[in-house]
Amino acid sequence: MLLTPCGAVCKKCEYYNDKCAGCLETGGSPFWSRYIEQEKCILYDCCINERGYLNCGNCEELPCTKIIELKEPNITQEEHIKRIKRQVRRLRTYNKKNKSRSSN
Repeated sequence: MLLTPCGAVCKKCEYYNDKCAGCLETGGSPFWSRYIEQEKCILYDCCINERGYLNCGNCEELPCTKIIELKEPNITQEEHIKRIKRQVRRLRTYNKKNKSRSSN
């Protein structure tokens, strides 16, 4: 599974491979960042560049104000909150599985 630092799954995105190679491949500059007038995704920049984490699941502040405020304009607030909860759950599960693998 190609997981972004914020917990999204690239392969589930309709733009993956067509317009976007994913956050990790683009260094945090997915195709949509230009539409919000940012060079890099603020979540990628915070997680990877500022804090040096593999993903946001390593951060004690998750879910932080950045992930809450970065909302797709074409979805409802309710759907946005559901997505955040899925992403947080996915990140924690991913990190827990990888932590147990590395300790064996």
